[in-house]
Amino acid sequence: MPRHRRFAVLLMLSPLLGGVSSFVGAQESGVYDDLVVFGQSAAFSGAARELGLNMRLGLQAAFKEASDNGGIHGRQVELRHLDDKYTPENAVTNTRKLIEEQRVFALIGGVGTPTARAATPVAMAAGVPYIAPFTGAEFLRGRELAHIVNLRASFYQETEAIVKHLTEKGVTGIAVLYQNDSFGLAGYQGVARALKRRDMTPAGTRRGGVG
Repeated sequence: MPRHRRFAVLLMLSPLLGGVSSFVGAQESGVYDDLVVFGQSAAFSGAARELGLNMRLGLQAAFKEASDNGGIHGRQVELRHLDDKYTPENAVTNTRKLIEEQRVFALIGGVGTPTARAATPVAMAAGVPYIAPFTGAEFLRGRELAHIVNLRASFYQETEAIVKHLTEKGVTGIAVLYQNDSFGLAGYQGVARALKRRDMTPAGTRRGGVG
């Protein structure tokens, strides 16, 4: 992958990797004398595969860099990954396998809102950290969700920025075409909120694509 992307991933993960030591002792799974094991369920095949494949490449590059530089308090960092094909049912199955069979310390780098919605209850029930999902969904952002670590902006923050920019440029009619799943719905809801804040409503809406 391009060096600037790998560097961005390293910057993103460095505080997380450095913070693993705070969990050691509190949870035995996935933390060994010489190794910390993370698990990833993401789309490595199907229509969303490029998102999953590139997320995995970035994580692998970051983990190699961390391991080559002494690891986490002397422990090497390993990533184990399973293909969920961007399907919620597969995400649940994979999450259980990673937690119960492969005994990972934490889940990291999941891709997609529908899969995160399905997988997070499994992770939370097991007390396993769910780190850096590639989604801006609001259901991952409650203050009570101590095991979930978000690194990207929320969909509400992103859509607010989009609507703010368009209205400041003089646009008075904003329509929404959104993907027919929980990812698309979250984006639509973000736009609707941002418009309502400005006493506006969508000029039109239409669902399409997945689902």
